[in-house]
Amino acid sequence: MKDILTSQEREILVQELETLLQEIASEQEMEALNRVKCLQRLRQLEQLLGLEPDYKAMVESSSDTIATFDSEGRFLYVSPNWPKVLGHEAKVIQGTNIFNGRFHPEDNPICQKALKDVFETGVRCKAVEYRIQNSKGEWLWHVASLSPIKDINGKTKAVIAVARDNHAHKLRDIQIWEDEARFRALLDTMQESVLYVNNEDDMLYVNQSCCDTFGYSREELLGRKGFEMLIVEEDHDIIRNKNQERERGVKDKYEVRGRKKNGEMMWMHVSGAPL
Repeated sequence: MKDILTSQEREILVQELETLLQEIASEQEMEALNRVKCLQRLRQLEQLLGLEPDYKAMVESSSDTIATFDSEGRFLYVSPNWPKVLGHEAKVIQGTNIFNGRFHPEDNPICQKALKDVFETGVRCKAVEYRIQNSKGEWLWHVASLSPIKDINGKTKAVIAVARDNHAHKLRDIQIWEDEARFRALLDTMQESVLYVNNEDDMLYVNQSCCDTFGYSREELLGRKGFEMLIVEEDHDIIRNKNQERERGVKDKYEVRGRKKNGEMMWMHVSGAPL
């Protein structure tokens, strides 16, 4: 391949190679995906210049787990830090298929589709979230991006996966979701109507008591303006003024006339506070 290059073309490629090596060496905290992109271009330059590739040595310095796969999901390469993260020795899983019991059964189809899509389209797949089993049998949340490794003809010959431990972050998200679910369940047991609206009075949340009181379903109320749906027209300006006060951080109590779905009017004591 190098005999085909003109001296000028070779000089240009060598300059790019030197620049790329400097970038990789200087950017110790380089984002893993950018690092992989640089390494892929480095491999192309090495092939064009007829150099001995040092691809593995640079990949192994990454803090994220890195692996390459064929189209069936077999490991072609595993970074040395795999045992530290998941406990399996790299030599034990080399050549095995990652889809044979390593992913959580619910996540296996998602990961298979992601790999297939990259091979078929040649386009990088970002942020695939999944659970993978470590050597202790625990399911850990990881997030990975898959990038194609292409031959000189542009055909995807393998896929490189850069994975990051996302377990603690995911558990926090789950805890927040569970806390919100418990809070919503508590609100739904209250006899008082509870509404959460934005500054334009669009209803973002209503509890069950609110639905029961006014005769609407949640679907009928969410996204609609509270004063238009639930307040008699003569009192709309009261709500508008109160919303302006909320923007200034004012909380207070007041009375307005509500209107049910059947048209029935009722007086309401309202306690409003900004969030």
